[in-house]
Amino acid sequence: MRLFLSLLFILFSFDVRAEENESVNYVTATQKSIADLTWRYNFHDMNSNAIIDEYIMLKNCGLYDAYINEDFEWQRIRKGLRNKLKKESASFPDRFEINALIPIGRYDFDLGAFHIQEDAKLDNAGAIILPFDEKLDQKCATKIIGSDLFPRFVKFIADNRFSMTHIPVARDKAQSLIATIRKYRYEGYENQRVLPVRFRIKVNSIEDYRKNVIASELILRGQLDEIVFFQDPDMTQEIWSKSFKVLN
Repeated sequence: MRLFLSLLFILFSFDVRAEENESVNYVTATQKSIADLTWRYNFHDMNSNAIIDEYIMLKNCGLYDAYINEDFEWQRIRKGLRNKLKKESASFPDRFEINALIPIGRYDFDLGAFHIQEDAKLDNAGAIILPFDEKLDQKCATKIIGSDLFPRFVKFIADNRFSMTHIPVARDKAQSLIATIRKYRYEGYENQRVLPVRFRIKVNSIEDYRKNVIASELILRGQLDEIVFFQDPDMTQEIWSKSFKVLN
């Protein structure tokens, strides 16, 4: 039993690809990290074996595949996970960073900025769709995608309204930026100018869960903390950023 509980502790640690900003940790928003968040807000019935089993399948398909048919070992794994959730779920991460791609248009010389393409603009908006792009283990992927217990469609609604229609860039830097971003090609955006963007958010509550056999949707509410645009896919060369609140 000690072996299984040790294995459980290792395999169900949080997604730890977090970034620090003024002593505040942000965890990359993935389906797994959002699944952790649902336990923080007591969204699920912990006594449900079906929910516990699917959570294990989502978090670690290898463990699920290895032990799901071993009745006694699986029951011990379930028990160990329930104990862990009771003790630790209240401290699961609630600050996330969302990485996405934004297509931009031509440079506006009067405005001193690049316009964001019309279909990507957020004008006095508060909704961000979390673009999950993680690769799920093939042995479990079909079951996970077809489930409505831990949905793949998640929307974040910011309580602080914001606009994102253009990106300010000084004229003396704009030309070199155009040349730089031409070097990069992103799948699905081959003929467009594209900039990576990072949103940092604080989730305060789960507002709603809209179940649908085709596209279940989880709706989160909270605070938008920061938007940062980068010129490179590794997101190391910042172009422009905006902070929306003092972090604490």
